Amino acid sequence: MTSHGRAGAAGTLKNLEMRVGLGNFVEGDEVEIRVNNKLATTVSQLGEGGTTTFAAQFRIGGNDLAFRAVKRGPSADKPLSVHTVELHVAYVT
Repeated sequence: MTSHGRAGAAGTLKNLEMRVGLGNFVEGDEVEIRVNNKLATTVSQLGEGGTTTFAAQFRIGGNDLAFRAVKRGPSADKPLSVHTVELHVAYVT
């Protein structure tokens, strides 16, 4: 059973959304984000504040989050970094 099927204190879980912020990301970069070894998204552009947002699926208990630079843009001169990881949880009320 995934966490999507469980009820929380505020009601039934509606959706989970993850926001990730990457530092030193330049044009031409491509980064894979994996949750529990499954590809969640591939990032080639960042939004406001250097972040990307995507729907995420997690399992009950511990979860693994991994990042892989698939490609670096020609102007990349510093290593990529992760500066923000946020999980936004919405419940049906």
